[in-house]
Amino acid sequence: MSSDLVARALEGWTDPAAVFLAGPGRAAHCFWLDAGPDAATGWSWLGAGEPAGAAPRDVVVTGAAPSTLPGGFGGGWVGWLGYDDGAARAGAPAGADPSAPEELWLRADRFVAFDHAARRAWAIAPASEADAFAVLVEGWFRGAAPHVEAPPPREVAGRPMNSYHEWMQVSAYASMAGCPAINVPAGFDGTAGTNRCKRA
Repeated sequence: MSSDLVARALEGWTDPAAVFLAGPGRAAHCFWLDAGPDAATGWSWLGAGEPAGAAPRDVVVTGAAPSTLPGGFGGGWVGWLGYDDGAARAGAPAGADPSAPEELWLRADRFVAFDHAARRAWAIAPASEADAFAVLVEGWFRGAAPHVEAPPPREVAGRPMNSYHEWMQVSAYASMAGCPAINVPAGFDGTAGTNRCKRA
């Protein structure tokens, strides 16, 4: 499949998990072939695609030359065969999940390749779409929120917060009532805001 695919180098490095959440992870059908958590070597590939109408039965493994694309993955079919169906046919314990198909295949011809050792990434797509796809992926890179470990605030609106738990107590009542709630340490004083509303 790689004969019509080309790679466009991307600037900088972004964690594949963040890129997945900003881009392909929002699609109905996506894939992520991962080198592993906190990988320092190896490759990861991620993308989205449309499922095959029927499982591919025309896949042939040959001694063809490896792909010249970064990482050696030249696209093609990405998918899975469920464990439980095969286990049941073999007489092994199995538990079917009716909400998941026994197999699903996507045609992978637009994806991002990550080289964990070199900390480089490429957008890979058909030649006619490569530039546009690279622009889209750069948007995923910019939209990817970095993972930051931050301590809870020590003070909110002049009130000391001795723990994360104290900070989160502010939203507990709304959450228990089933209302959407967010707690951001922005320094809002609920009492002052309520009094202003009452005077208006």
